[in-house]
Amino acid sequence: MPTPPSPTPEAAEPVEPVETVEAAETVETAALRLASDIACALRGAGTAAFRLERHPQGNEAAHLGAVRTLGADALAPFAVGPHSLGPGDVALLTEAVRAFPAPPPLDPVTDRLWGLRDWALHRTLTALGVSADGWDGLADVHRYGVAAPAPVEPVQRVVPRPADEPWPDWTAGLAQLSSLALPGLHCPQRDQARRRRLDLGRGLTHALLRRDLLRAARLARWLALDSATRPEPLLSAALAHIEALAVDRPRTLLETALARRAADTDRSWMGAR
Repeated sequence: MPTPPSPTPEAAEPVEPVETVEAAETVETAALRLASDIACALRGAGTAAFRLERHPQGNEAAHLGAVRTLGADALAPFAVGPHSLGPGDVALLTEAVRAFPAPPPLDPVTDRLWGLRDWALHRTLTALGVSADGWDGLADVHRYGVAAPAPVEPVQRVVPRPADEPWPDWTAGLAQLSSLALPGLHCPQRDQARRRRLDLGRGLTHALLRRDLLRAARLARWLALDSATRPEPLLSAALAHIEALAVDRPRTLLETALARRAADTDRSWMGAR
């Protein structure tokens, strides 16, 4: 069985590493390529329908690892984009989870990260009409509220980070959970982000000053979620700045594409009310 990818591959880095396809490991190379393809699909580039099941010839294992690494974000073209999830995509995602399972409980922090990320994957699949109950390799998402009937207060069985946690620690932890910052996913993390937007702005500014572009883009996603009702003047300029500096960083550009999509979705939803 392949070795599972790290649950926090780059989130713990103090400064974002340079993302270059040539220097990356096999799964990381595939993750960068997949991230680039998803970002293009979200921007509407190209005419072909996006399909997760497509992968470079002879690199199926690496592609499975890439899908597992991106988690719920791998479903973004279907969840918040114009593309339709097909049976082949579901089959490939099932195989990715089976081939790269969540690790056994190691420590509370790692267990929580895997659980919350797989909760986001499970809930996104549910919103797309696919049940992931019983999938081999998923973390124990039932600890995070998904077993309860809808409507549900998700992640209610897990104590969120303290509401008064200092903003540097809080924003660092929130950046690691950017896959929960998809429109339509409601959780205590989003509630905290809505209440602590000033601290989110501080974290984003701090990341930009440190040139930690990946963390900055991930925090921008959280700010974008409620930008229609709580505009953030820094957001548009920050996204443009990040994209200008991250032209060769696919993972970062995927985060900014998702931030822009989240902001557009929030504005569309408000306009429909």
